[in-house]
Formats: sequence, C-alpha cells, structure tokens
Amino acid sequence: MPNGPVRRQLLKAVAASSFVAPIAGCLDTLESGSDDGTAASGDTGPSSNEADADQAACTVGEALIAALGDGDFETAASSYPYSHFEDGDKDEDEDALDEADIAADLENGDVAQLEWVDTDIEDISCECVEPYSDDARTELDEDVVGDVTTVVELRFSIAYDDGTETGTESAFVNGVEIDGEWYGMISQWGSRDLCADGEVPDEHEDDSASDDHSAREQALEPTDWEDVDEIVLDGEIASWVGVEPAPIEDIENPTLLLFEGREYTIEWRNADGMPHNLKIRDEADDGLAETELIEGEGESASLTVDATAAMDNYVCEPHAQTMVGDIDVRDKN
Repeated sequence: MPNGPVRRQLLKAVAASSFVAPIAGCLDTLESGSDDGTAASGDTGPSSNEADADQAACTVGEALIAALGDGDFETAASSYPYSHFEDGDKDEDEDALDEADIAADLENGDVAQLEWVDTDIEDISCECVEPYSDDARTELDEDVVGDVTTVVELRFSIAYDDGTETGTESAFVNGVEIDGEWYGMISQWGSRDLCADGEVPDEHEDDSASDDHSAREQALEPTDWEDVDEIVLDGEIASWVGVEPAPIEDIENPTLLLFEGREYTIEWRNADGMPHNLKIRDEADDGLAETELIEGEGESASLTVDATAAMDNYVCEPHAQTMVGDIDVRDKN
C-alpha cells in the first residue's frame, strides 16, 4: 500500500477529495446491466439486500455528481461524512471536519479541474459497484463516530455539455454507509481491482508490491540522521510530504528522528494554497512550538527548536485529521 492504510485514504478523501484505492487482490466486478441494479448477462446477480445497498450507494453518488456538475460545491460537500470524523476523545472539536472547508476544497482543489465539473450534465449512469474488503471496512470503522456497515467504490458514466462541445467521462465515487446512512466522496480515479477497468493513469496505479513500511523503517535509521539539522516538508491538506533530508523524501507524514539537545530548523512550504501551520506537540497533544498560519501557495514558514524528550508529534491544526506525523527523539549518545 503505497499511501498508507485505507482509513487514512478515506480521511484524505473527506479532507481533500483525492483518493487512491489501495486495496489489492481479485474481486469479482459487479456490473449492473440496468439502472435498477440487475446483473449483467451471465451473472447470478446480487441478493435483494445487496441490490438495495448498491442502489442506495448509486443514488448518493448520482446526487454528488449532479451537484458538482452544477458547480454547487456546498450541496456536494453535504454528501461527505465529515460529522462522523469528529475526535470523540477530545473535549473540543478542533479536529472536526467542516462542511464549508469541504466545499472550499472541492471548489479550489483538483476536483474542480475534472472536465465535467460545472458543466451541463445530460446523463449520469451508475455502471459499477464494488465492495472494499472487510479489513478495509474495519479499519475505517476505527476512525469514525458511528458504525461503518459498507464501503464501496462506484463508477459512473457522465454525458455532459460544456458549452463548446459534448463529451462522456467516467467518474468514481467512494460510498460509505455509516449508521444506516449513505455518504459519497468523489475520487479522481478508481482502483484497477475494483471499478477502474484499466482507466487508472499509470502514475496512480496501485503499487502494493512496494513496501512502504520498509521505506519508513529506513527513514528511522539513526545513521541516516546523524548530520541532519534542517528538515523540509511540503504541506498539503491530504498530508505532510517529506522533502529533506533524503530519508523522508516523498514519504507522507514522515516520522522525524531527532537527537535530544540538538538544534533543528523545520521548514514547511504551502503546497496547495489552503491555510496551514505546523505545531510540535507533546504526548498529551499540548503545543510546544508552532509557526504562524499561512495560506498562500508557495509561501513557507519555519521554526528552530532544541529537541527534547517531550516532543511526540507534529501537526497542522486546521487539518489535524490528515496532517500529523510522529517525532522520535533519541539520546544523542
């Protein structure tokens, strides 16, 4: 899984509308032969309960796509299960996702660049519904307030008119049933093992054969950090991304290995034009040091600290659900 566990991917989908399905393996594709969920010729077809669930997921996905097609990002944001991602262990909901933030992310992020967004949608057809694995559902269930019953990927065929030409595109939605209610989250691409049918761009192909865990372990080799005193991160709403030093390059929310008593400068760059800051926290999530909040894409901020054993993690406060990484402070001897 090149981008971490599925629950973080779904959190990213909520926060940034950029989801790469990391589930590998052979799943039989359920292709609906008509809008009412009947199976394609040769299939035995789903049970009535499965067909009802598929139809409910398709209905939510169609409403989400229709809203995006109209350029109605607020209505589209209402399809997202943001209220279920509140941190139930905290007295304050500072980490809770907000509908207005979701709407802004949809309007200003990569989703708005999809060819069919803010056009005249002429037809929406739900063509595929594929469930994620039980393990994926269980992992997501650990991160939400409520009972996750089903997690599926859906593929839609969209016919649209942008005012100059007509076109047909595929669109992917992740459907999640929580406490009996269905929610939808737009995806920029699907999974080859679910509904993508070869439509995933090569650069987004699930490279589950690569060992992301090994990369993180390598990043924590003390010898790789002996000469490090400057750390650079890119901040984007989906995650922090390591830039320097080499052990954290391109790693999402990398663990920072520091030596106690040594001075470090941590610089971060705003990579998406959304409001971010960087705060270093202790084990109780109390702040130890932080930068100012900046919103301009390409702007940067930094802080200089002496590493102490109290340092436990670093976080972007506005996007603490997804932009959070560990700090591992070692004895300098």
